[in-house]
Amino acid sequence: MIIYLPWQTQSIYFLQELFSFIPDGAWQRITNLGYTNVALLLGITLIYHRGARAVLALFLNAIIVVIATISIKGWLNFSRPPVLLDHDRLNIIGDELCCNSFPSGHSTSVAVFCSLIFLTTKNIYMRSGALLFALTVGLSRIMVGAHWPQDVIAGFLLGSLVTFVLFPFFSNMLAKFFPTFGISVTPIYRWIIFGLLALLWASSFLNVDIVITSILAIFCLPAWWLTTSNKINKTS
Repeated sequence: MIIYLPWQTQSIYFLQELFSFIPDGAWQRITNLGYTNVALLLGITLIYHRGARAVLALFLNAIIVVIATISIKGWLNFSRPPVLLDHDRLNIIGDELCCNSFPSGHSTSVAVFCSLIFLTTKNIYMRSGALLFALTVGLSRIMVGAHWPQDVIAGFLLGSLVTFVLFPFFSNMLAKFFPTFGISVTPIYRWIIFGLLALLWASSFLNVDIVITSILAIFCLPAWWLTTSNKINKTS
């Protein structure tokens, strides 16, 4: 399906010119942080100390988000900017994509992570950092020429709405039907989380370069250390 909205065309040209001082390689690295496996890695690192119930609720939430995103993309099948815009003006970084534009999957993924932070902490610095992170990744989807502004906005709305509704819902349902599940952080749970983090981190090599994977490893280092130690005795 072809979609043409003049204001979006001008917005893409304006934003790409406004932030043209940032190297293409930087935008490529930033945009790769929006892959689902990377977002899950960050999300588990954030909430693993809350126990298995929270982690399972996150996975259930992520499954719904992925299914919804893929379904909407396939149903609408909107064309991407490279199909309609002048390549002499549009800066394309990385692969040139043509279809399934709406909504942006990367924006949806980072919106889930950002919403998770808003749901689990009141720390203004963490919330501000998460919001800045999500907006930057969303902007990167426009900067690499992969999405229209409407795709990014829709991704933010989809990821946020689903997470704000379903993450608490799944957490409450698990607490209601499995009251003893995930109460304590056992050695088995710690090793499962360690394995999940290791697997997701290893999978990030498929999406990002060594610089980003190194940053992710540093970000997850406290979680890896705690999961293999006796520092965690109960969930928060």
